[in-house]
Amino acid sequence: MDDWRGLKENKISAGRFQKLKLKLLKGEKYTGREKEIIKSIREKFTINENTLLRKIIKPEDAEKYVSGEYNAVIGYISRVEDYNDVGNFKDIFETFRLNYKGTPYHSTDKSYWKIEFNTISDDLERINLDKTYGIEFGGGNVDENPCTRNGFTGSENGKVIPEWNLKKDGVEYDDNALITKIERGKIVEQYRYIKNEKTWRKVKWN
Repeated sequence: MDDWRGLKENKISAGRFQKLKLKLLKGEKYTGREKEIIKSIREKFTINENTLLRKIIKPEDAEKYVSGEYNAVIGYISRVEDYNDVGNFKDIFETFRLNYKGTPYHSTDKSYWKIEFNTISDDLERINLDKTYGIEFGGGNVDENPCTRNGFTGSENGKVIPEWNLKKDGVEYDDNALITKIERGKIVEQYRYIKNEKTWRKVKWN
């Protein structure tokens, strides 16, 4: 977590915050003050036109992006700067709570796909917390566990990852977006988006 000053401002320890962000997952309700703390800390994490974003995607969705069937990113995204994801997949699985309904992933998997991108400037205003926060925080998100609905992933491994929910609107990606397959911690396949050609081009790896 890159902004621990939010903890100091709210007079809360890192350990206490870890428990607090998981309350909904455990069926516990937030007090008014706890909601204030969550929102105060969460809203220090922002996205601008220079922020590199990431989404872990299904293998079949990787094919749909590359083929041109998909031309925008929907669902939950996070900032690349908040987590170095080339590593142990079990940790990635837990950090991003990939055990959602319909997931193609298991904690024992050895490979996964991701898309990393900068949005086009016109789409930035569509990335907001109104669709990320649940009704508990004044938003409209009604997704069930493992979604926390508080703007953080439900990780229970000590990681603090802010996330944004794009819902069905989606955002487009700028030039040089990457779709990458990671296997056992190494890049084994990758595609780069060429904006003026509106196509994905495979990157050659030795």
